[in-house]
Amino acid sequence: FYMLINKRLDPTLTEIDALSGCAFLLSKDYDEDEFKALPPTEKEDVCAELFHTINFLREILNIFSQQEDAKTQGKKH
Repeated sequence: FYMLINKRLDPTLTEIDALSGCAFLLSKDYDEDEFKALPPTEKEDVCAELFHTINFLREILNIFSQQEDAKTQGKKH
């Protein structure tokens, strides 16, 4: 993902501001009992969804952490 963003956007990432306002469309918010009642395949799907969402967010933070511009650096706090 980082390589894609780095090639498609200018080095200062000024166009990435749209990400800060984007919502994530995830599956239902399961409580512990509901999650335990799911079939194993659905549990795997929910866990995979969370895993990939967390990795996406980590990549976004990595992109911002490598910027030297003070204004862009401030966006990660």
